[in-house]
Amino acid sequence: AVGMHITPVLPLGQVSAMEGECWAACDRFKITVHGKASHGANPHMGHDALVAASAIVLALQPIISRETNPNAAAVLTIGSIVSGSRFNIVAGDAVMEGTCRTFSREVHAALPEQMKRVVENVAIGYGCTAELDFEVLTEVLYSDPETTKTGMKSVAKVVGEENAVLAAPQMIAEDFCYYTLHAKSVFFNLGARVADDSKVFPLHSDHVVFDENALEIGIAVFMQTAIDLLDELNQA
Repeated sequence: AVGMHITPVLPLGQVSAMEGECWAACDRFKITVHGKASHGANPHMGHDALVAASAIVLALQPIISRETNPNAAAVLTIGSIVSGSRFNIVAGDAVMEGTCRTFSREVHAALPEQMKRVVENVAIGYGCTAELDFEVLTEVLYSDPETTKTGMKSVAKVVGEENAVLAAPQMIAEDFCYYTLHAKSVFFNLGARVADDSKVFPLHSDHVVFDENALEIGIAVFMQTAIDLLDELNQA
């Protein structure tokens, strides 16, 4: 299988690829903490869900720093916390949302139970309860090394060897990963950087623009790679 993603920071005319685990598995999670609201002047009469949530944020980080092999890169990010209603009320509930990323399928499989253990037990320590809702969004995107080598030769035929770039893995995610679970694959980044540096913004920025001349290059790379991979199959 052959996939491609347009990239606004890679120069127009360049195409990059990565070998092995190259784009991360991505998960989305929601943690809901239930406490007991009380007057801010009488915190002993409640169970502060916001304090419990804050402790959970800190307690989750050692899953990455102490339970995960340092050679298996992983990220656990809490992106939002919503809790409390007024300045003088102990919060009765808290809701957190975040994401996990990793290049390791083993780490990816272990994270839900590790997080559940921490979330539930830390909440108990603060007199609260909590539940974890864990959603797998993508698996690890694996770019087969031999297929990638063929793909990069194809890229060089289209844009020249100097513009065929072997890149480093990225923690972003891509649902092309599901093809890579079933077929040898290569995944490209297509450079579409505009000439005006003041207009260069990263992916998902509301200001992002692309040089649409990249589309012609992308089509040519797809076609050349397909031809070269089919030739290899015919020679096998």
